Amino acid sequence: MTAVDERDGAATDEDLVLRRIDLADPDSAAEVRPLVRRGAVPDPAVQSAAAAIVEDVRVRGADAVREANERFGGGLPDGRLVVGREELREAAARLEPAVREALRAAAANIERFAGAGRPAGGRVATAPGVDVERRWTPVDRVGAYVPGGSAPYPSSLLMTVVPARVAGVGDITFASPARPDGTLDPVVAGAAGLVGIDRLLVAGGAQAVGALAFGLARESLEPVDVVVGPGNAWVTAAKLAVSGSVAIDLPAGPSEGLVLADAAADPRTVAADVLTQAEHGPDSRAILVTTSVALADAVETEIGERLARQPRRSILLRSLTEYGRIVLAPSLDAAVAFVNAYAPEHLSIDVERLEATVAAIR
Repeated sequence: MTAVDERDGAATDEDLVLRRIDLADPDSAAEVRPLVRRGAVPDPAVQSAAAAIVEDVRVRGADAVREANERFGGGLPDGRLVVGREELREAAARLEPAVREALRAAAANIERFAGAGRPAGGRVATAPGVDVERRWTPVDRVGAYVPGGSAPYPSSLLMTVVPARVAGVGDITFASPARPDGTLDPVVAGAAGLVGIDRLLVAGGAQAVGALAFGLARESLEPVDVVVGPGNAWVTAAKLAVSGSVAIDLPAGPSEGLVLADAAADPRTVAADVLTQAEHGPDSRAILVTTSVALADAVETEIGERLARQPRRSILLRSLTEYGRIVLAPSLDAAVAFVNAYAPEHLSIDVERLEATVAAIR
């Protein structure tokens, strides 16, 4: 098991051992079943509390958002809730050149990929004189939630906002909390300025989702048509609470990543993939599925060595200790069957029989 520091009960990365599941063991079904049948809906207490915050925002508007910011964190010291386009552009101008170019390159790649997936309309004659047509049109306003506080997520900002721009959405608001010291993250604000976002709502959690959904009249913030973006259990619960009033993308659960690898994989690459999603939060899921015990051992060692160099080490330790798994499969077919049953948010495949394996993924 992971070593425990008796002074504060915190897990350490010394001799880290991830929990293992051997699919060849008939008793493994008892542990596999709850893994693959997990749900995204938060527990009832969180749902109830988030719904109460959302309703308070609907009724009292900006006052409710400010009070929630003061209670839970994420607000600016002066209570200002909306940062306009010009201030975001100024943040973009202050970015370090290397960071600015990296953000521009990422935005261009996302735009290229989103553009390739933009749906095309069409007309079909189903009978003489009867034509059925499908047209795709953008919504007017989108609200994108971008997590923040403990860590910046400019990538989440770009991946929610750039596709909206590609779709032709005219007005975009993104909501993100201020840092614990009450300042805006300069890279997130700069990224928003680079891609021309209209405004930033400085708020986090359920109060941010409520403000996007119902608007803030005194702040000249109109209700959006769709609320999108990742977040914690409170954000998910809030999105469910407003889903009868506005559209949402989906009720996302904790961030999760699964890596499918065989004996030929590089343990360094696999370890990096496992850690990628685990750092998002203490409830993030990180799972390695492999046919090789030797690879599993090597990846586990590599993860332990990498942890000492990670700035979010405490979060990684919690997520790996509680939710990290190594699933040993007797064959690649069995490994693929587990992947299909689990259906992870993020999947990396590192096997020799690549195309055949990818074709088997549902």
